[in-house]
Amino acid sequence: MIEGRWREFFSVHVPKAKRGANGWWNGFCPFHEDPETSRSPSFGFNANSGGWRCQGCGEHGNAYQFLARIEGRPYDKDSQEDLRWARSVIAERFPELARGGMKKKRSPGGVGTNLSAAEIASIAEMQNYQRGMSSE
Repeated sequence: MIEGRWREFFSVHVPKAKRGANGWWNGFCPFHEDPETSRSPSFGFNANSGGWRCQGCGEHGNAYQFLARIEGRPYDKDSQEDLRWARSVIAERFPELARGGMKKKRSPGGVGTNLSAAEIASIAEMQNYQRGMSSE
């Protein structure tokens, strides 16, 4: 697993995030107004797993769900079409994530990104395709 691989992805929309513990970063929520003077921003993302949660508005999910929410697009985590869309956008904007693989790993504390079986299967398919291309 690439340490902190999701940091750049989230930092585009949570630019003033500060490092927390166990791969978590804390910043102001992009989905609602956090007071700029707040000492404890409500939004957190895990730079290792891609999981995120806002204590203020209660929104949470994985990196694909975050992208869909930012783009104003509905996202069904069991939909292959939505998954392909999210993967293609992330691969286009953040090619290092696609090269390094996007399958999350469970952290020791049990915090993960809640990827569906369809998402995991699709990521594995993409990784197998990339391995096949690199061996040619």
